[in-house]
Amino acid sequence: NVLRFWLKGLGLKLPDTVRLAHLQQEVLHAAPDRSPEVHWEGVTVRRYRDRLYALPPQSAPEDIAEILTWDIAQPLRLSDGTRLRAVPSRGAGVKATLCSRQPVTVRYRRGGEQCQPAPQASTRPLKKLLQEAGVAPWERERIPLIYVGERLAAVAGYWVCAPCQASEDEEGFRFEWQRSAEVGA
Repeated sequence: NVLRFWLKGLGLKLPDTVRLAHLQQEVLHAAPDRSPEVHWEGVTVRRYRDRLYALPPQSAPEDIAEILTWDIAQPLRLSDGTRLRAVPSRGAGVKATLCSRQPVTVRYRRGGEQCQPAPQASTRPLKKLLQEAGVAPWERERIPLIYVGERLAAVAGYWVCAPCQASEDEEGFRFEWQRSAEVGA
């Protein structure tokens, strides 16, 4: 009953008795190191780090080989309906001078990316940073990565990589990632 109440409150279609039993057995009672999921029409229920997520079915991840050139003067609408905006700011974001001298592109995770999330931090694999931040596995490959030239400069919604961070007296660009539900008409 609690699961039905939760799903109904989210406005999602309720599962039939068989799917509800699968949800209880395969998702709720799976080992802690598992990431189980159950699907039915219009709904996917997943578990990650002892939390349940009910989502509409997601399209296939972005083409990881795709490289989008971005004129940061304009918002960039991505194929999944999300949007990136570059907001000028002083002392925050990616250094404006870098963005004016080199092309800005948007890519997706291929594996092996590294980021130094703060000047005093060490450079770390992006995979580890996302795990530590609690980003669900099915979301990790959908996060836009902003490159300036061939250098990873920012992970949309999470970090600006230290070598590209604007100092407190520099002009910069904060990159805002507006997800589908947040994107206006």
